[in-house]
Amino acid sequence: RLDEACKCYEQAIALTRESLTEEDLAARLFEYGKFLQDNNQYHQIETYYQEALSIYERLATTCSETYELDVAWTLNNLGVLYDDTHRFNEAEKHYLRALEIQERLAKEHPEAYESDVADTLHNLAVSYSYMQRLIESEAYYLRALDIYERLATANPETYEADMAMTLNNLASLYSDTQRLNKAEEYYL
Repeated sequence: RLDEACKCYEQAIALTRESLTEEDLAARLFEYGKFLQDNNQYHQIETYYQEALSIYERLATTCSETYELDVAWTLNNLGVLYDDTHRFNEAEKHYLRALEIQERLAKEHPEAYESDVADTLHNLAVSYSYMQRLIESEAYYLRALDIYERLATANPETYEADMAMTLNNLASLYSDTQRLNKAEEYYL
């Protein structure tokens, strides 16, 4: 019932435009973009994310602590969209902007933001792999793995799956580049 869900999201956005705050509107736009992305409905996603990004960036100029992470998440999701639609240079640009914000936030509060850094590092590594920039891909996977391993030590239920996915992707990269001993090590 995808069409019905889309109509409900669009009605919620229309009502939010009329009566709620910009913050609420940005959240609804982001949620709808994420819903469309999760359901492989690529039409209009960019429009919703770009509008949400514009609002979050404007809000972050007056209250950066509150909205910078929203800016980073929106940039990251745009990066995923651009990867999914084979616009890898645009994906890279958005991931790098997201990473810059997340790393700055993680310096002050690592416990709150390191997982976001690792997620974006992982996404960048995937994107570089698509672009056959394998040295960069490996470097970003290794940085993400370092963070996931540290986080999984303290909270395995939450981070072991991310760690395993990164290990698997590294093993595939090593296999693709004929480094079979390393591939085996990471697969194991």
